Amino acid sequence: MHNQIHEFQQLIPVNTPLGEGYLLYICNPGMYTNACYAVVLEDGRIRHFMDHQVTVVRNDTLQIHPKESDES
Repeated sequence: MHNQIHEFQQLIPVNTPLGEGYLLYICNPGMYTNACYAVVLEDGRIRHFMDHQVTVVRNDTLQIHPKESDES
């Protein structure tokens, strides 16, 4: 399976190295590559990130409750 794309029906709030934003879609180019996330940043820019660069923000409206990291 190549170039699978999932476009979200609702925007998912995320943190990125460039600040907060919303996921637009995920593109998975193949089995041996990381997924690419398209994010609309708060200032309106659209940027692409790899999966290790994106974390989901808690959102009670969408019932998104990521676990807190135990890293200290």
